Formats: sequence, structure tokens, C-alpha cells
Amino acid sequence: MFHLPIEAVPHFGHDGPDVDRFNMRVRQWLANRNLAAANMPLSGTLPQVLHVLALCSPDSFWLLGGSDRNGHNHTVLGRGGKILHDPSPDRAGLAGPCTDGVFWVTYIVPMYPERLPTAMRWDPAPARPSLFERLFRLVTA
Repeated sequence: MFHLPIEAVPHFGHDGPDVDRFNMRVRQWLANRNLAAANMPLSGTLPQVLHVLALCSPDSFWLLGGSDRNGHNHTVLGRGGKILHDPSPDRAGLAGPCTDGVFWVTYIVPMYPERLPTAMRWDPAPARPSLFERLFRLVTA
């Protein structure tokens, strides 16, 4: 996702920080790379949330926060409607929403796209129309 070895991405919750401190660490690390996090809450079961992500973000990488099978807040990496990577040593996965009652989907977005390294730039022409474009075409046809 970041074109970095996994060892180069810190474990922001290594010392059990509160939510504000954890989020501050993430924001600082991303800002140093000209990136920001766009977070959105999603309610429902894990299969429902993955289905929504498959429909709305079929080609996008995302981070999904929920609670793991041990009852701790946890984040996994995915794309479309599939979880691709679980960083937990015991692969605890996601069992339900975060302790605040919702799943949190995070998209990593550029702060200033023109300053991104070439390897992280994307083709501005989408491979296929977005869900919004498809719905718009249906409504206006």
C-alpha cells in the first residue's frame, strides 16, 4: 500500500495509547509522507461492511478497524471486498465492530497529489466508472 517494507511502518499502538494519541501518531507519520487519512464509520456485520466496500470501492485499498476475536480494537488491510493482510501475530482477524460500536474504514489520500513520489501516483482515468458514475448514468438515461 505504501511501497515500503512492512518493518518501515510503525506499530502505532505498541504501548497501548488512548485513541487521541494513536490517531496523532498516525496523522504525523502520514503527513511526513504527504498523506492523510480519510475515516468513515460503517455499521453492520463484517460481511455487510465488506459487501459495501466491494460495491463502493472495488479497486481501492483501505484499512478497516474493528474488534478482533480477543476483544481488542484492531485494523486490517483490504481491497474491494476482501481482507488482504492481518498484521496481528496470531491472525486474530476482525470479529465485530470497534468498541465504539462501528467499523472504521480508512482511505489513505494525498495531501498534495502533485508532490507524491512517481511510484505512488495513479492514472487519473479510472479503469471503470465509479459507482456514482454508474448510478448517474442510470438515472439520466
